[in-house]
Amino acid sequence: MRRIPIWGLSWGAAALIGLIGSLVPAPALAYDITVSAPLTSEAQAASVLTYWLRDGGRALEAATPYRPDIAITPRRVLLGGPHPDGRPGSVSPGTAQRVAPASAKHVGPPRTLGKAFFVGADGRPHWCSATAVQSTHRNLVATAGHCVFDPASGKPHRRWIFIPGHQRGRFPYGIFLGKQAFTHRDFAKYRDADRDYAFVAVYDGLAPRGEVDLANRARYAAFTGGIAYRVKTGGTTRYVGVTLTRTGRLGDLVGGQGIAYNLLPGRSVRLAGHPAPAPGKTRAGGGDQTAGAPALWSGRTFKAEDAAIKAELLLGVRSTAPSLVDGALWLTGYRKSTGLGYLNGITIATAARDGAGVSPYFDGELFTVYTAARAARAEPISFGRTAKAGERGTGTAAGRGGGSGSR
Repeated sequence: MRRIPIWGLSWGAAALIGLIGSLVPAPALAYDITVSAPLTSEAQAASVLTYWLRDGGRALEAATPYRPDIAITPRRVLLGGPHPDGRPGSVSPGTAQRVAPASAKHVGPPRTLGKAFFVGADGRPHWCSATAVQSTHRNLVATAGHCVFDPASGKPHRRWIFIPGHQRGRFPYGIFLGKQAFTHRDFAKYRDADRDYAFVAVYDGLAPRGEVDLANRARYAAFTGGIAYRVKTGGTTRYVGVTLTRTGRLGDLVGGQGIAYNLLPGRSVRLAGHPAPAPGKTRAGGGDQTAGAPALWSGRTFKAEDAAIKAELLLGVRSTAPSLVDGALWLTGYRKSTGLGYLNGITIATAARDGAGVSPYFDGELFTVYTAARAARAEPISFGRTAKAGERGTGTAAGRGGGSGSR
């Protein structure tokens, strides 16, 4: 969606400057462009965790890559298209503060890369690629806007969590529940694809350490150190506990990508994400294994527009990458030795014809949304006594740490 800015522009030679250390302030706006929405309260945490972890993580295994059913055919723009709305600027990436577990040794794609899982408007579990980004409280995730907000209603997806390094049921750094989401007003209100990005502040990580078979109701009531739920089969009730340990802040564990904005199109970028399953290859019942292992590819950006999603201020990229799951990272200034660089794009759709991906252009308005999001605080979740969740299929939770289950 094209909108005429109401501030003066003077970027000329400044737009040729490369990445420049710490941040440069974005233009001041005369209207509020940031929309914020709550995702999971502390009272709802048990219900959300139980949904994803019960029955050996069945919902995680059943989750399918999320992609709105729209076929794009991006067109290269020679005149007009996206452009800087001020001086180029950047926020430096943040390094991890803790030693990574041996099972998550950095060997290719950045440690910040992971999967955002959520329940869509269809009531089914889905996932997108997402990444940790640098923030004040080291607790921020970036992904495509439609991977946080439903494209039809604009309401947040339910039961939103982030799992960095997730592959086939592994949680090398823990599970991070989404607390608060931030996006551009034009995406929240109009579903403007030119603003299809979102940031999510997450709680500290929690790692499941295995299920415990609780013999009876008394042990179920007394169980501490995690979540507990009941499974009714016929006339019998089984009581199950899942022990949880704290892993810490997201950025302390995996670091955080920097942010770069108001850069000229035509730059080389590294793409990090998960290859999407081939058409018709998603197995019955869904499944995480239908997507490929995460990896890195190279590409170069260009100015683009696409009539199918009514977007005219996009970046396109042609690269060696296959079709990627939405939410894949576009990084500039990437250093393989650290796995860190500057986030300068997010895949929101991929053309079936030639594999070209598109992203919103990162300008000063994106930086304004990021600035609001990076200040968000999310305290560690405290369950007190064990959080209890209801029977299979009810989605309810009770006791301290329980909730309505509406998320």
